[in-house]
Amino acid sequence: MSSAGGKHTISPPSNDSSNEATGSILSPPNNNAKEGSSGGGIQLRTSARVSKKLKLEAEAAAQSHQNQPDPKKETLEEKKPPEPEKPLKRRAHELWSLDDKNTFFEALNEYGKNFDSIAKYMMGKVKKKGAVGEQHGSCKTRAQVRCFYYRTWHKIAKHLNFPEGVQKLTQELYGLINFGEMRKKCGVITVKNCIKLNELIYGGITQIRIKGKTLRIRTPNCRAMRKMNQVIDSEEDKIPNRIVVEFLPKDKTTWHTVQSMSMNPRVRTTVTNHTKLATLLNYLQKVKWKQAKGMLRVSPPSDATISLPSVKRNESNANSHTAFSLLNHEKKFGTPALVTSLVTLLNQIRHSTPGNKKRHRADSSSDKSKLVALGGV
Repeated sequence: MSSAGGKHTISPPSNDSSNEATGSILSPPNNNAKEGSSGGGIQLRTSARVSKKLKLEAEAAAQSHQNQPDPKKETLEEKKPPEPEKPLKRRAHELWSLDDKNTFFEALNEYGKNFDSIAKYMMGKVKKKGAVGEQHGSCKTRAQVRCFYYRTWHKIAKHLNFPEGVQKLTQELYGLINFGEMRKKCGVITVKNCIKLNELIYGGITQIRIKGKTLRIRTPNCRAMRKMNQVIDSEEDKIPNRIVVEFLPKDKTTWHTVQSMSMNPRVRTTVTNHTKLATLLNYLQKVKWKQAKGMLRVSPPSDATISLPSVKRNESNANSHTAFSLLNHEKKFGTPALVTSLVTLLNQIRHSTPGNKKRHRADSSSDKSKLVALGGV
């Protein structure tokens, strides 16, 4: 309720919340209007939906204006040269010294594809060397041994040719063990010698000529190969390569007799398993003891037990250079078709290798000149 010039004007109370709910808004009176004017107490009614729609349209226009790309920025970005792609960094392999590699191949011949045993073997080698081993070798973990195994296999696998049907484990062990044997004999293996490596794997033996010398390389008779070919080692089959022989005087009289000739009554020597006892006695009596009077006789001690040894010659002893070849392995466990393909590959290698062919004698220069002269007549 307000009064202006003695006149009273009654205006209804404004309730914005109720009016918005009904869809209308009452705008307040204009305070700038002069008193006494007819429009001083009038309130305008507008629609809430229209005002809300106008607000939403204004906000959408402002947002679209912000999202519009700036043409100046686009031209600058186009002028910038594209950044070159950074090459992916490969993981650096751990360093393996020459002693580490030699020890690895020794352990491979012993334990095969057993990475834990190879790592323990290499660790034991380093511990035995002590301070010297810290310079020439280092302890390798199982993961490092496994990585070096497959890294070496992938390097030589592209130069090897295995027929279909050969198991993957057989390929890996035959390739790596023979590669280690050739590496030990030759030092450095070139791509040219990889043909010889295939011949070594298939046939168990090959020949390489290096610096005027012909090296004969055979597949090693190692524990891993024996296990793969299921060759059982018995105590009867183990014959030492060298035997220690010792001679002692039988009694005091014999001792004084030998001592009087300024000779040692005790004789100890090492001979091979092919040396005969008669050869050793003749050497002592005719070469070593020339001044000996009488004949030298040998008899076992009174409490000695003499028994004849029994030896069984298995296939590996009878034909050692082919016993552990891949061809012999597949004859035992493979199929006839696989054996035939291996024989074909082996024959191709032997006939295609230049070192296996006989060189034909070329005609001398005088013969050539005679032929030329005769041809011109």
